[in-house]
Amino acid sequence: GHRFTGCEVDPRALEAACRLFDGQGLPQPEWIEGDYLRCDWDRRYPAILCNPPYQRFQNYPDRESLLREVQSRLGLSLSGLTNLHTLFLLKSVHQLAPGGRMAYILPSEFLNAGYGEPVKRYLLESGSLRYVLVFDFAATVFEDALTTACILLFARDGREERVEFAG
Repeated sequence: GHRFTGCEVDPRALEAACRLFDGQGLPQPEWIEGDYLRCDWDRRYPAILCNPPYQRFQNYPDRESLLREVQSRLGLSLSGLTNLHTLFLLKSVHQLAPGGRMAYILPSEFLNAGYGEPVKRYLLESGSLRYVLVFDFAATVFEDALTTACILLFARDGREERVEFAG
């Protein structure tokens, strides 16, 4: 069978997630209560699905310390303008196991923003980014959020392939 791991910083959201699995005949995931960006760095996963938080990183608690930690662990130099969702993405690419697959939905601004340069370079150097699906900027992807959106698909399969864009 499959084993799932979930990480959640909000105890109420974690409790609600646990209840979703109760009585469904599914194995209860391994839940990690904590900030995804601060825990679990040494584990590798065969599959990762993520819709990271779309909150402004400038409002994040202890953001300077967190930015330093991510940069140190990944050997990157990132702008202070880097968004929170791109930090989630970078960590997940780091955690994708050989042979693994990953799908991310996140705002597409980083594709064109100055702070996105080291992020895009890291994604390309990982050799795992396969597809970038960009939604029409005029489209409302999320009913309750005015944001752009893209889906990134990854495969850590050792193949050298050109990244494909679709929109």
